[in-house]
Amino acid sequence: MWDSLKKGDIVDLIAPGYGIKPNEIQPCKEYIESLGLIARVSENLLGDDPFSSHNEEERAKQLIHALLAEDSKAIWCLKGGYGTANIIPALEKITPPTKQKLVIGFSDITALHLFLNNKWGWSTLHGAVVWQLMKNRINAQSIALLNDIIFGKNTQQHYPLTPLNNFSNDITEGKITGGNLMLIQSSVATSWQIRGENNIIFIEDIDERAYRVERILIHLQQAGIFDHTKAVIFGDFVCEEIEDQSENITLVLQRFAKKMSFPVFKISGIGHGEINHPLPLGTKSKITCTDSILTCNNK
Repeated sequence: MWDSLKKGDIVDLIAPGYGIKPNEIQPCKEYIESLGLIARVSENLLGDDPFSSHNEEERAKQLIHALLAEDSKAIWCLKGGYGTANIIPALEKITPPTKQKLVIGFSDITALHLFLNNKWGWSTLHGAVVWQLMKNRINAQSIALLNDIIFGKNTQQHYPLTPLNNFSNDITEGKITGGNLMLIQSSVATSWQIRGENNIIFIEDIDERAYRVERILIHLQQAGIFDHTKAVIFGDFVCEEIEDQSENITLVLQRFAKKMSFPVFKISGIGHGEINHPLPLGTKSKITCTDSILTCNNK
């Protein structure tokens, strides 16, 4: 597991996907410093790539530097967006550090979570990115839960679940893996492919139409991703730029659950919404099916 943060610890802020505006760098640093931490940002954070914060070579360089830096305790992603999966192959070429550090982010950062969980055996944290926090786009409860985890005040989390199918298991145990549905699909047939066997898969997404969600779930099923999976937990499927898809997405998730031979649940408040509770990934977790409670340990 990662070490809990303490006041004065150095945190590397990276942008492996989307960038931020130049005038947003300092406010992002100030947010981290308001937590009593030291924020470090590359002077070459931003370039002129039309889709991401910088070209692939530079983004990979900054990510690797942050992962290998011996003086920093954590890596906190500034944004999600697009581009992280493109630079994962660069991580295959380096020797993992002997001591892991805390890595925080979600959405496009799912690619990094999957690589670190699967290839290096690290535990990571699915949680709000710095830009959101700086912009006050995350609610107070989610921020408090996040701070409690990263500073070691809470080493066990409990999440209420809603069952989507009937299953007789009293307790289901496994490590949690997953994140954004689109990035999970992108991992298929790569070296960092999601590992469903003996794990609990968590899935969320934003601005995806219901039929596209179902198409991807069918692809993952046919690709064997759910073979021997312990359970699937669906997080929030948020619609910001398209019309509300909640009714049809509910239908899609229910149809999926009915076909599966393992427990399937819904969890609220983890995803792309204003409520975005942190979720440890790659950690030992337990679902008490009779009470529909997920328990995660990050120590």
